[in-house]
Amino acid sequence: QMPEARQRFGLPPDRRVVAFAGALIRAKGLFELVAAAASLEADRPILALAGTGPDRQGLDDLARRDGVDVRFFGHLAPPDVGALFAAADAVALPSYSEGLPNVVCEAMLSERAVVASTVGGIPEIIEDGRTGLLVPPQSAQPLAAALRRILSDDALRASMALAAREFARTHLTWDVSARGYDAVYRKALNAGTQTPSTSPRRTMRA
Repeated sequence: QMPEARQRFGLPPDRRVVAFAGALIRAKGLFELVAAAASLEADRPILALAGTGPDRQGLDDLARRDGVDVRFFGHLAPPDVGALFAAADAVALPSYSEGLPNVVCEAMLSERAVVASTVGGIPEIIEDGRTGLLVPPQSAQPLAAALRRILSDDALRASMALAAREFARTHLTWDVSARGYDAVYRKALNAGTQTPSTSPRRTMRA
């Protein structure tokens, strides 16, 4: 799957690739991501960025200055985002703030280890060291350390990716969501009320 996906996006088969999907804005932590990649020196990964935004040129300028290979793929439809993740070794989302980002759910369902910041709902779905790595936002050094760790250890990366997919299939699909809502409504009806007091975890897709 990865060789075909890399061929589709013109990515070399012998380089590490870190993917990102989202708005190309500073608040997504992309300038820190470029700085983190630059600090890896000889082992710098390719950054495959899907999305559009006002900071594209600034990111390109920084990457050129620091010698980081950044590939911009523009806006991609959801199936194409999944294909880009299939071409990557890992997915990064070092945002300054988030809710429960679909991109992390999609990466986990695509069986990819994720490096993401400890904001919003991300720590609810990523178990640090098991399904991915968590880093503080707005800090390139911990991000670089996490990238180095996950890209240099094939066994660890594969283990995290598999655990991420198993968690996602159990907790983050529409089928699971439907069953959760059904249970909530049944409980509410049995209690004699039509308004459930709680709702299940937000989910993505089957």
